[in-house]
Amino acid sequence: MYELDEDGNRIRDQNGEYVFNAVPTTDWGSPETLEHWRQTWAELCNAKFAEKGLDVRIDHRSYERQGVELLPTVHEGATVRAMEKKGIRTEKGEFNRWIRATNAVIRDIKKKIALLFDWIAEAKAELAKPQAPNLVSLLNAYYTQRKAGAYSQKGKISNLKEMNETFNYLRANGIYNLEDLESRVNEHSSTTESLKKTLDGQTARMKEIKQLYDSSAAFQNLKPVYDGLQKIKFEKPRAKYKAEHEAELIQFYAARRKLTGEFPDGKVDMKKAVRRV
Repeated sequence: MYELDEDGNRIRDQNGEYVFNAVPTTDWGSPETLEHWRQTWAELCNAKFAEKGLDVRIDHRSYERQGVELLPTVHEGATVRAMEKKGIRTEKGEFNRWIRATNAVIRDIKKKIALLFDWIAEAKAELAKPQAPNLVSLLNAYYTQRKAGAYSQKGKISNLKEMNETFNYLRANGIYNLEDLESRVNEHSSTTESLKKTLDGQTARMKEIKQLYDSSAAFQNLKPVYDGLQKIKFEKPRAKYKAEHEAELIQFYAARRKLTGEFPDGKVDMKKAVRRV
């Protein structure tokens, strides 16, 4: 529907185009419908995984909604995947590789800190007993227990190697008792929280980059439709063309508005955008 002024005449925007509002005839584009479709799809996939006895599940929700502190990857699409499979490194591929590497570091840091806190809690409980063993005694007891539970020679060797690495780390960092260890873990935990805040800011920026990339794709795909409109000079055929391509033009204008500030030509340089994160 075209927007009209107080005299009933159609209003033009700054580009000379008539301003109009699309009137949806279905609810396919509503957030509620899309959410329902995605949830149903996830449930169907998970039911099939369970039927096949596969220990995998998918979740239609974003990492943010799941409460998972990881960075989301961007959709690559069939063309990008085909290029990557041939060994051609793409901007989207590079972007997702960086995200996966960052997520791996986040998981590793959180896992190690959680294990250390669990061990400190167990050690404190041990120290609360009548005897008061020192840190070395506690570690020896811990690894002796692990060694007893190792079923293979390979597992025993792995435990011994880990114990040596632990003692070397403690000695190198001047950690001789539980208080020293807890202080060091708390220090690393604070550093991790600081990194998380930085990553949160980067995540927000990457969401903006993804939106810009999607807008760029829409801009490039729909520009021929817009260019076709610009070639029509007479009002009646122009109005007919606009009515026939109303949805595409609305999407094109929305994409152009999104890109105007940073990428007025409609082409998003992913490498340049990522470097600024």
